[in-house]
Amino acid sequence: MKFIIKGISITILFILLTSCKDNQAHSEKAVQEPIKVEILAPNELSIDKTVKLQVKVTQANESVNDADEVEFEIWKGDDRDHSVMLPARNVRDGIYEVSRSFDDEGIYNIQTHVTARSMHSMPTKQVVVGDVNKDVQEEH
Repeated sequence: MKFIIKGISITILFILLTSCKDNQAHSEKAVQEPIKVEILAPNELSIDKTVKLQVKVTQANESVNDADEVEFEIWKGDDRDHSVMLPARNVRDGIYEVSRSFDDEGIYNIQTHVTARSMHSMPTKQVVVGDVNKDVQEEH
């Protein structure tokens, strides 16, 4: 009888210790700092001139060079249905880059899709291409 009680006690203790360790692992995952994604592109661009669009990816103030996916989505005005997706490449220190030229004047939206370290971030930036009327700029 003592052997059975001792066996049950050890089993219960083992279960409790295992569950505590499991909760600790979940807590460590919960406090992982989010990735920070910053689009590095000029606010104004020229027509028909190739420009390098960049995005900087960091986590806890350290460069993220192992992103699973980094893409730039670009569309003119409100016409997102005709957006273009461009895969970026890592050039250095958490900086990912694409080269692109713009054929038409207007206001363009640049949205990056970054997946890194089990997180996803999609910041957007507007840029003006060519000579766009001030009234049009203020509408956006």
